[in-house]
Amino acid sequence: MAYLAAAALIIVAAGQEQELVLFYAASVFVGFLMGLLAMTRFAHTQHKPALASVNALAATAVAFTLVPGSLSGNPPSAAGCPG
Repeated sequence: MAYLAAAALIIVAAGQEQELVLFYAASVFVGFLMGLLAMTRFAHTQHKPALASVNALAATAVAFTLVPGSLSGNPPSAAGCPG
């Protein structure tokens, strides 16, 4: 099944490896953001406000990287890259 998903991604990206790399980078950013948000919630439920604040700050930094690139139509990983 994983091979079919990989084949579908290659077909959608028209075989351009740069598109696949950018898709992977965006997926990593989204996964990292979800993990940070979960850790923020966990720290909050454990009554650890300092840890919740650090996680929330980190989630904000990741969202700041992810959201503007997505809204502009550019891949998130390309926000700081020339070209």
